[in-house]
Amino acid sequence: MDTTTLKEFWHGKYNRPFKEIFGNEKYEDLLREFLQRVLNKKIEEITYLQTELKTGNLVERAKTVDLLVRTEKKILHVEMNTNNPAYLHLRNACYFFNKISSQTKIGEDYDLEYEFIHIDFTYNMKDNKNVVEKYTISNEDGSKNYLDNIEIWEFNMDIANSFWYNKDEKNINKYKHLIMFDLDKDDLKTLSNGDDFVAKYTDELTKLNDSDEFQSWMTYEEDQQMILNTEKKMSYNEGLEKGKLEIAKSLLQQKINIDVISKATGLSNDEILKL
Repeated sequence: MDTTTLKEFWHGKYNRPFKEIFGNEKYEDLLREFLQRVLNKKIEEITYLQTELKTGNLVERAKTVDLLVRTEKKILHVEMNTNNPAYLHLRNACYFFNKISSQTKIGEDYDLEYEFIHIDFTYNMKDNKNVVEKYTISNEDGSKNYLDNIEIWEFNMDIANSFWYNKDEKNINKYKHLIMFDLDKDDLKTLSNGDDFVAKYTDELTKLNDSDEFQSWMTYEEDQQMILNTEKKMSYNEGLEKGKLEIAKSLLQQKINIDVISKATGLSNDEILKL
């Protein structure tokens, strides 16, 4: 009887393999080609920056981003998001602006030369019908930017994947660098045919998956359980907030003093007055 346990093949979209390949200076050539395809811009040099951001608060946990690099006069913050929870944009924006803030404090004046680009590769998006959306901080009609050196790019990875499963050859060739993150080994070999970049990525991801050390880090089931626990915690916290609001509304209807309601629910007076 064959008792061999089949190893889970970790796709590149997961946090650990993504960081192991694209966050490793050993594979700088892969990262450079990947970013060039994403941004459609030539990149001459890459400097890896520390992914653990300073919080400025001794009691606050360190913030760790997926990838942070400097290319010429650009700071690129990259996040690979396997899920699309309600807090995603806010969390990633906090990380992004944390880096902008720290960069502008380096010299004696505000640094106007650097361009800051945040890039989200996101799965399970339901409200975005384009492969990529680009955002800037601008006025209502988009005619004038509040800040000229900040861009946010968000890629809908599910749309990119649909090209593969629908055998849309034109878009498969156009978006290979996105499609590759959610394919198994055999499909990756097919996708990489004639493309040296995808072929090298496939080779390195396969070697990573074949490593016992990497496989022992976490099973697929453990990863899914961690995601589930996070979602449960979010739902619980959201439920608590909704419960507080409903209690506050009920107490207001009973003409209870606002200070008493605040003490009972933990809501601020301003939050209660808005009800």
